[in-house]
Amino acid sequence: MEKNITIRARDGKKIYGILNYRRRNDRLIIFVHGLSGSPKDHLFYNAATFFPKKDFTTLRFDLYSGEFGGRTLSECDITTHSRDINDVVTYFRKKFKKIYLIGHSLGGPSAIWSGQEHIKAMVLWDPSIKLAEIVMKICKYDKHLNKYIFKSGSETLISKEMINQWENLDSRMVEKIRIPTKIICAGMGPLKKYWVKYADKIRVPHEFKIIENADHCFSNEGNLDTLYNETLSFLRKH
Repeated sequence: MEKNITIRARDGKKIYGILNYRRRNDRLIIFVHGLSGSPKDHLFYNAATFFPKKDFTTLRFDLYSGEFGGRTLSECDITTHSRDINDVVTYFRKKFKKIYLIGHSLGGPSAIWSGQEHIKAMVLWDPSIKLAEIVMKICKYDKHLNKYIFKSGSETLISKEMINQWENLDSRMVEKIRIPTKIICAGMGPLKKYWVKYADKIRVPHEFKIIENADHCFSNEGNLDTLYNETLSFLRKH
């Protein structure tokens, strides 16, 4: 079954989400998308079919939606995302006994910065790290707009606050991880070289996995099966 929901954020903004389930259960997975992403991206659309079959309810929600009363990306930073995650968790925490976070790309740091309160475990799919070497080549500041323009096929406006916070995502980020966490990195992407070093610094129970033939969005043949099954095995332990 699929149900559209709307949650009121603490500042009055509307958070739009899609709930998927096969039968009523007490386990909820909350997905957090990455930069310029969407709950309708293939990663989350297909996950909303896979995990309910395993007796998990899933929630895909927009960090920025374009819908009435929703946020726009250019007004957000990682702190905004983390607060919205917390508001979503608060909405559901009395409805489910176990809540899990899964964050992709920049959704990873957003999940970490949320503080992880009321969360049983967390899985981060190719989570972002310090952007300087990777993103700044295609991210230019426009003084007239007072925004950064992220050029990756289409052009996206990003706030200065977002860039400033992103620039400071380094090994100290793992010190904020307080719950059992699994990091799954893309073998063909540039982020794994950081997480190979950082994963061992996580102070709580954790696992680390590299899917060798995967790109950042896990779009190559067979990647989703591996990604979902690696995620499922970890969540079932918690």
